[in-house]
Amino acid sequence: ATGSTAAEVRHAVSGQLGRPLASISRSEVHDALAKIDRIGSYSLALKPPNTMVLRVTQRVPVAAVRHAGGYATVDAAGVSLAQSRARPALPLVTSRVDTKGFAAAIQVIQALPATVDKRVDTVSATSLDNVAFTLRGHHGATVVWGDRSKPALKAKVLTALLGAVPHAARYDVSSPGDAVTR
Repeated sequence: ATGSTAAEVRHAVSGQLGRPLASISRSEVHDALAKIDRIGSYSLALKPPNTMVLRVTQRVPVAAVRHAGGYATVDAAGVSLAQSRARPALPLVTSRVDTKGFAAAIQVIQALPATVDKRVDTVSATSLDNVAFTLRGHHGATVVWGDRSKPALKAKVLTALLGAVPHAARYDVSSPGDAVTR
């Protein structure tokens, strides 16, 4: 963990520090770390004679969602990591976090290469089979992704289409073998 999360972790487990290894409570460490939303996972190792090793993996922001009074930055599981009035520079997912549409939207975002991902403006998914998104800097072009099948092929085809037909208003890669632009 880095920055403020590292300080939070140190503070959360401070009651375990300086104790003999045999008296360190794994359940107390777990309970303390479970209160820190930015922690995705952790591992705890006790190494005699007196070392406690705690490895923390932080949650990674992948999208933004609308939240009361502004926006929330969320990870792939939909856990809110930060809130702000200004929109974060991440794709905005319009599906509710507790829906299959949200899960489908996140899977599409994660399938995109960085060169395309950073250009995604808004992602909508009414179901697992109906994902679409708009692009920044492409006159608001729409990408019809369709279902979650063949994500690597769809990403490759979309990248090629963006280079070959940069001014299209619509890129349809829902059937990547028969992709269409308009």
